[in-house]
Amino acid sequence: MTIKDDTEIMEEHMKKKVTAISIVAIVSLFLVVLLITLRKNPSETKSPLGQEKTGEKDVLSDTSSKLQSYQDPSGFQFSFPEGIVIQPEKNLDQSTYAKLTLSSPTMQLNVASTQFSSADDWLKTNKDLVKTVKVTDIKIADIQGKQIETKDKIVTVFVDTQTLFEFTTESRKNLPYWKNANDIIVASFSFALPSDENVTNEQNLDTGSESDVTFEGEEIVE
Repeated sequence: MTIKDDTEIMEEHMKKKVTAISIVAIVSLFLVVLLITLRKNPSETKSPLGQEKTGEKDVLSDTSSKLQSYQDPSGFQFSFPEGIVIQPEKNLDQSTYAKLTLSSPTMQLNVASTQFSSADDWLKTNKDLVKTVKVTDIKIADIQGKQIETKDKIVTVFVDTQTLFEFTTESRKNLPYWKNANDIIVASFSFALPSDENVTNEQNLDTGSESDVTFEGEEIVE
């Protein structure tokens, strides 16, 4: 009777061991299948942050893949993300060569005559702007400039032959998007004489309404 009891005990122990191993194997197989499924379909796992509505085009990851070009009759050009609207100011004073508003009122570019010899000189007269913020040396069209960043504003300036170029980007909703757009415009900025075609187009635009002149991509970003 003792031998039989020991045998039964061993059989029950083996059954429990097999059952435990089976459960572990099934759970492991389930986890492997789940991991493979998630890797194949990463888009199905969405972050709640992706549902936030900022009112601006969410193209932070591929902004540079869709670019438009702008050339100004005053002698410069740059690329900008598709969807941004550019509106040149037509009523300029004698000291202002160009004034552009991009996706009003988020970005502005002012080009005007100046007594400053460099961006450093400009910075000395704007001390209130640069208090407790980030100031970075930057090159635009091979000219040394300055970029000032605050919580919701980016100002980029450089001086060339007594001409001040000032880029201002401001957004309280989605500054990272506009910083990306600002970086694209600044990096692609260069000097270029307008082609005959652009001069002709500008002359034709002058005959229309001054307030309706815009350059834009396929989609308007508000």
